[in-house]
Amino acid sequence: MKNRSHLPADETPPLIPGVRYRRVTRTRMVTTTINGEPRETPEEYYEWVPMPPRDFDGALMMGVVAVAVAVTSLSITWSTASIGDLLASVVVAGIAYGAAAVFDSAWIACMAIEWIERNDQQRAKWAQVAGWIALAAAVAAIVAHGYVRGDRAAGYIGGCVSIIAKGLWLVVMKHYRVKLGAGAQSWLSQRRQEIATERALSVEVQRLERTRAYHAAVFGPTAAVAQQIAAAPAVPELPHDAPLPPHTEAPHDVPPVAPPPHPADEEPTRPGRSVLDIIDETVDAALAVSGLSKADAVRRVREVLPALNAVQIAEHLTRRGWETSDGYVRTVNSRDAQKPQPKPRPEPNGPYL
Repeated sequence: MKNRSHLPADETPPLIPGVRYRRVTRTRMVTTTINGEPRETPEEYYEWVPMPPRDFDGALMMGVVAVAVAVTSLSITWSTASIGDLLASVVVAGIAYGAAAVFDSAWIACMAIEWIERNDQQRAKWAQVAGWIALAAAVAAIVAHGYVRGDRAAGYIGGCVSIIAKGLWLVVMKHYRVKLGAGAQSWLSQRRQEIATERALSVEVQRLERTRAYHAAVFGPTAAVAQQIAAAPAVPELPHDAPLPPHTEAPHDVPPVAPPPHPADEEPTRPGRSVLDIIDETVDAALAVSGLSKADAVRRVREVLPALNAVQIAEHLTRRGWETSDGYVRTVNSRDAQKPQPKPRPEPNGPYL
């Protein structure tokens, strides 16, 4: 038998007088003991739940919205029929009535934007102006139809249908619109800007990454080399009469480096050469000198390929057996940059005697 007993629902009095209650059936687990063995078993019981009061204000607003929707539907029907009949005299009836539906549809779409931006009047301003312009055009077209048909009263009354429909929606939005304080409005605007920025950056980064992946799939190693060259710092161009920077001068004990071969000067019997092959051949030609120190090797690669950065120079040297790193390359570049620049020799004022 069960070890707990509960009052029936009819014997449970309401807690607060005057409050309406509703009896609901619930289930809970209780301990049932049979032959000395307890078990957890489900048990149904009744509970009185207070019911919220009837929301007459909400019901009235639902009725107002329903009336506004019905009036808007009638407004679209009336304006489409009137303006379509006016335009049917110059174009096909199907096209005329399709164009006539644009008039009321335009200000209704603007009203939808006003509803979305009801908490930010600055953003809803353009929708409000465009909505009134579209409404004025629709009313003018309906009145013009009355003039053409010789019934001005019908034109004036028919034009009031669209005005009444828009007026009802203005009343509804005025009821739901709450003017925010300066602090809340500023916070909402900043939050909207942050989210819009995140969305714009996400779209642009996704588009750029998609383009990069396409280039990598189509061009292969050439795209990788182009990416490295684009990431390298640009070398400023110097005037012809300006002295060379310190890091561009080779030490006296290092033999001069031959200029890299131009692709047009190569033999035409080697088709399919990529940019990577040309770079590797240029580096090999620069290092094809016996007795080079590690620092001299860095300088020679830097001189023949000035667009490479320290990481790329270190990778080329490491692949060719030089135990170096990008930090060592930066150290060599820094030491060369700190060397004093040679003073330019003054030009003679006249011919030698």
